[in-house]
Amino acid sequence: AKGIDLETIKPEWTRWNAFSQVSVFPDYGFRGWGLSPKFRGRLPAQKTMVIDMHALAALTAWDGDLDRLGHAWYDLSAFVYRVRPRAGQVCVIGAGGGRDVLAALASRAARVWAVEVNPLIVDGVVRGAYREFTGGLYDRDDVTPVIADGRGFLRHTDETFDVIHLSMVDTSAATAAGAHALTENGLYTREAVTEMLARLRPGGVLSMASVSPPGLAVGARLAALARAGLTARGEVDVAGAVLVLRADTLYDLLIKPGGFTAAERERARVQAEGLGFEVVHALGAPPPRDREAGWIATILGEPDPARLLTTQRSWPLDTTAPDDDRPFFFYQSRLAAAGADETSAHLLGGGLGILLRLAAVAAIMVLTLLLAPLVVARVQRGRRIAPAPALAFVTALGLGFMFLEIGLLQRLGLYLAHPTATLAAVLAVLLLCGGLGSRLFAGTGARIDALTRALLGVLGYLGLVVFTGLFDQVIAASWGLGVPARVLVAFALVAPLALPLGAALPAALARVAVREPGAIPWLWAVNSGASVLGAVAATIVAIHGGARACLIVGAGCYALALVLARFVGRGRP
Repeated sequence: AKGIDLETIKPEWTRWNAFSQVSVFPDYGFRGWGLSPKFRGRLPAQKTMVIDMHALAALTAWDGDLDRLGHAWYDLSAFVYRVRPRAGQVCVIGAGGGRDVLAALASRAARVWAVEVNPLIVDGVVRGAYREFTGGLYDRDDVTPVIADGRGFLRHTDETFDVIHLSMVDTSAATAAGAHALTENGLYTREAVTEMLARLRPGGVLSMASVSPPGLAVGARLAALARAGLTARGEVDVAGAVLVLRADTLYDLLIKPGGFTAAERERARVQAEGLGFEVVHALGAPPPRDREAGWIATILGEPDPARLLTTQRSWPLDTTAPDDDRPFFFYQSRLAAAGADETSAHLLGGGLGILLRLAAVAAIMVLTLLLAPLVVARVQRGRRIAPAPALAFVTALGLGFMFLEIGLLQRLGLYLAHPTATLAAVLAVLLLCGGLGSRLFAGTGARIDALTRALLGVLGYLGLVVFTGLFDQVIAASWGLGVPARVLVAFALVAPLALPLGAALPAALARVAVREPGAIPWLWAVNSGASVLGAVAATIVAIHGGARACLIVGAGCYALALVLARFVGRGRP
């Protein structure tokens, strides 16, 4: 288990689905993400829901009496309901066990949309095994549970909201382990914030809360997202449209298009200070003197975008706004400073160091098990084991294939909003259509033409569909569809590329086999080794340069393969 010692505490309920493992434990003292030190009441009985034995969410015992929810909006993450009480419509994204839904109800919100991507949490826990414990929270007339990813729901619905609320809707389970390929977060990107702001009613507020442990600057990154989203809408007074509050390591950003009035800012400041929360940014109020608060002031206050970007690049942590091309919200390491990475000392950091060590181990294994035997065999036999052009060719294919695969996984991961579905869909279409393409290309004309056709097919599709923006336009136009329909769209987008991808290597091996059949096992081995190294290298490129950079490198590898193809299978036997 990642975060729960099962020797000391046992779950009273646990189930699995394609999203995660969900377990419910007896209460062990969870007091909220940023409970006010001024709260003097008693917390109600709770259960602790744990996703994948790591991410926590509270299940609160409730009898349906709104007057018993006083504790719910003493948490900093619910401060938005003090700024915008009695909201007509609230959208809680990542509703989980319902804690934020209770806060909205406590503020006397008229209707709450509880959006949760995991059906096991909604139907298995809150409306299932713990329905009575939670007071039928998700069955109330004023609460509408929606099983969907947040962005998909907002794109699909015609509703608008007075409050859109995201509180700790993130994961750290894989980030610190270096497993960045499936940790993209589509809710914390420039495009996502822009879309959320567009779903607000006049005077509406977007609230985003997340933790910023020592060594990270998540609060500054949230501020950068706020600036990016507001700027995309044409807002001029960014500083006046954002409030930033802090309680220990929890940051809460409130964003109001059009800006907060001076009276609203002053009222929020007085309430925050009365609850023991720190005001990090409110136009006209002096910021705290710590480093991250200074960064936030610069991000929200610098009028020149170019000067701001130059300043941000001088900071030891990456505080620029993530976008859909590079959606790694918690990843703030800089590749150039890998040896002195500030993020390596806590749960959310260390991924870069692990990735680089993995790359070193993979390189050593490839050198030891593949290249060294190749050299030894050549010395012992006194002749080459495989032709150099063919070795370079299969290396380019192995690297290129992995760069394209990782790029597609990242691009489609946000679109499908389901890591398991993304991995299954992309791998299935690559394997199925790749095998089919191998057969189709081999059966059309001479094999010497099949290789060229395959490589031109890969480069042609990338140039005409991916790099022209057509790929992204199809994704944007179909994002509001249900997940099954989006899987079909993803299949249709990847299949035309997978067909020639699967044909290139078999066509090249067929060429070589005519003259040097003994080289085939070595070419397979070198291609496999390049794929191992390519997977790590592609992940590093993706988290620092984005999915597009990954696809460009992959296209470059296939362009090199096209140049080398004329030498494959030629020359002396």
